[in-house]
Amino acid sequence: MMDVEVLVSCMNQSDMSIARKLNIQGNAVIVNQCDRDGYSEERTCKGKIRMIFSRQKGLTRSRNLALANASGDICILCDDDVCYIDDYEEKILEAFRELPDADIIVFDIERVNHGDGNIAPIRRIRRAPFFKSYGSVRIAFRLKSIQQNNIWFDVNFGAGSVYTSGEETIFLMEARRKGLNIYEYPLVIAKVDFSESTWRQGYGERFFYDKGALLNAAFPRLKYIFIFYYVLKFWNSASVSKCAMVAWLIRGIIGYRSLRAYSASLSDQNRTNSNE
Repeated sequence: MMDVEVLVSCMNQSDMSIARKLNIQGNAVIVNQCDRDGYSEERTCKGKIRMIFSRQKGLTRSRNLALANASGDICILCDDDVCYIDDYEEKILEAFRELPDADIIVFDIERVNHGDGNIAPIRRIRRAPFFKSYGSVRIAFRLKSIQQNNIWFDVNFGAGSVYTSGEETIFLMEARRKGLNIYEYPLVIAKVDFSESTWRQGYGERFFYDKGALLNAAFPRLKYIFIFYYVLKFWNSASVSKCAMVAWLIRGIIGYRSLRAYSASLSDQNRTNSNE
């Protein structure tokens, strides 16, 4: 019989209480990035909670450490702002039983304090479009498929890395390149509170620079075509002009070639402006 294991990325937790906050009802690996290295575990009537304390920094390093220690048949990614529905394990297993050829399934979430009208709910079971991006906490996968194909998160992307987002897109593109089957499934598995999320920083220069780097990493042959996609997608919500959107996307594409961060690119621009 298959089981579900939740892979949690969090920071500065003093105990296991986060498992109750997330409504984890079975097995979990919690990577707690903090000021020490260590390990702790707690057995409950519903499963085993393992907490790994790590001095490593960065979300994708946390994800990879959780992946390296995972043991469940089906794994689902999780952050500290998630609260799962009561029967999430059985619902997720039902979806994988319904789609026996699925290696990865993207589920839906209920968004709290989000306010972004760009995100549409999943309405039917279908193959996940290659150009569509998804938040990590919506992604569940057969661990064996990921391990056998040596798929990891790119440590240059994600919170605390050179580029602040896009790690899940690269993860899914790598899975596609290696022949894995990815589906969308119309089931809400959790509530996610976006009140502290980076989306509140707005769609400005940094956002588009990092998206440019993502385009180069995930879609190297189509990167310039995707510029038009992003301009249209954020036409009314960007905090910079249309020309600035294009300019920062292109800078990000070029900057990725040398893993150049937005801050370095901004410094170059400021020096250029001061010399004019």
